[in-house]
Amino acid sequence: MTSIFGRSTRARALLLWLALAACLSLAPGCSPSAGRDVAADALDAVRQAASSGGAEAGGRPSSSEEVRVTRAVDGDTLEISPGVAGHTDVRLIGVDAPESAIPGETPQPLGKDAAAFTSRALEGRTVVLTFDEELVDPYERLLAYARLPKADHTHNERLVRLGLAQVAIFEPNDALADKLYADQDAARSSDSGIWSLPARQHCQLADRGNGIGEGSIAC
Repeated sequence: MTSIFGRSTRARALLLWLALAACLSLAPGCSPSAGRDVAADALDAVRQAASSGGAEAGGRPSSSEEVRVTRAVDGDTLEISPGVAGHTDVRLIGVDAPESAIPGETPQPLGKDAAAFTSRALEGRTVVLTFDEELVDPYERLLAYARLPKADHTHNERLVRLGLAQVAIFEPNDALADKLYADQDAARSSDSGIWSLPARQHCQLADRGNGIGEGSIAC
């Protein structure tokens, strides 16, 4: 199990405990009060690490973090404040919304709709981020599921359920895979969002193994 303690805090606490041991067992002149002071410092360091939730650079956050969404970059990408584990960009796990802004290219079908939906739903609001096995992607974006504090489902699921994203599972981040695929089946059955598009527009999307997208058999 990954510790939530930052490395520097762990090292500081360990050094303090070693100092305490040396004071009590190796140094004849060490007074009990001095030993208690060293022990108190060590306990403070441990408490600080536990309460930080991995806020130090390089530390892993706790299982969930409450943040504010400052901007919806597109349907499946957010900017947040404060940052978590040194990251302020978030990529939603398990989903791939159509691209809304591709430099030099036309946005993918329903890309702007997905971005607008995420903006209306989350921008300027507090959300709870939860994490899976891998914390960041190759672009140094935090990987997370996002939900409003009182919601019983994630925004990731809402996107898929409305047909504003297709499922894109990259192991080991697959905690919600079954739910997401069930939502996708429902969206496909009801011709919601991307599932209502003609074949030529399906072929403009990414191929995520769902039978649509550039490079899929249908294209």
